[in-house]
Amino acid sequence: VIRCKLAAKLEGSDTYVFVNRLGFKAMEKARKDFAFDLQRKRARLLKSGPLFDRSLHKMVSTLKSAK
Repeated sequence: VIRCKLAAKLEGSDTYVFVNRLGFKAMEKARKDFAFDLQRKRARLLKSGPLFDRSLHKMVSTLKSAK
């Protein structure tokens, strides 16, 4: 089981980027594949909240420091 949050939709593609609780990229998933996973109950939606905000902030900070 991988617990992650949607962090971004890549511009110009139907790809979603998911991050783990520390804000590091856990996976990229095509929109079509993600929809299929939701249908087959391989993925499920969780409530948005403070964890997501912290993860997104961590990911952005990591990307900025990598430059």
